[in-house]
Amino acid sequence: MRLIADVGGTNTRMALSAAGEVLPGTVRSFVNRDFPDFETLLRDFLTMAGERPDEIVVAIAGPVNPGRARLTNHDWSFDARALSAGFGARHVAFVNDLKALGHALPALDAEGLIPVGHTGGAGRGSQSLVAGIGTGFNVSPVLWTGGTAQCLRSEHGHLALPDDVATPLRAELGERAGHFETVEDVFSGSGLARILAAMTGRSGLPAEILADEAAADVQQARAFYAGLIGRLARNLKLAFMPDAGLYFSGSVARAILTSPARADFLREYDRAIPLEFDLVTPIWIIRDDSAALKGCARLDAAREA
Repeated sequence: MRLIADVGGTNTRMALSAAGEVLPGTVRSFVNRDFPDFETLLRDFLTMAGERPDEIVVAIAGPVNPGRARLTNHDWSFDARALSAGFGARHVAFVNDLKALGHALPALDAEGLIPVGHTGGAGRGSQSLVAGIGTGFNVSPVLWTGGTAQCLRSEHGHLALPDDVATPLRAELGERAGHFETVEDVFSGSGLARILAAMTGRSGLPAEILADEAAADVQQARAFYAGLIGRLARNLKLAFMPDAGLYFSGSVARAILTSPARADFLREYDRAIPLEFDLVTPIWIIRDDSAALKGCARLDAAREA
């Protein structure tokens, strides 16, 4: 029996799995602020479940090191030795949440994915890329060999902003564009909030501003931001060659790419690339809220521990 968890900055989802599958009826959701630490939450879940796991696999929205991890947007840290000793698990593995999504890709069906573009060519290659635009930004390159996923670590959000994204930002925002230095500065919830505020004069959460869909200034800002995502995705296509698919996750990606601004995204994404061959990359949004749990159920816990 394996305990699996998807720990975000605000909420945590937990379940039990066996033989690579999430066990039906075991998924539970929790609000992180209701618990002083992850161990307390885990203990409460296992008391309700009435099970003692042999393995623990945790997907974490933050940096992961061998045996240790921490959340980026909540004051929780994770120690594999402590969890193994406290709960009797022979294997305890921590993975970045995007890496867990990479392992989940084969388990996602049509109900778990939203098509964005070029999806007629899905599944014809061995390289995929998961790109998360939510509280922060990062990517996880995925290579499929012999039916096994190799999901590579990355901190792409901390790279300097590419010039083909910085240039339209400077043209649109002027001096205010100086606040955007890294990829994550633009492509994250806070980045979207700052761009919406600069272009509309409105303050508040992005979801609240975007909800006024009929307003011309909101439409313009949303289209502009979607075009920036398109430029970024074009760069990602060249950098990682994800012939099997580019999979977006996160609240920001879903809000923008399921709106009418999807056309603005595709216009920038589909601009010609400097290659002598066509690189058709199907683009999807991961809709399945249990995707990271499915990835935790499928990966090799002994290898990741």
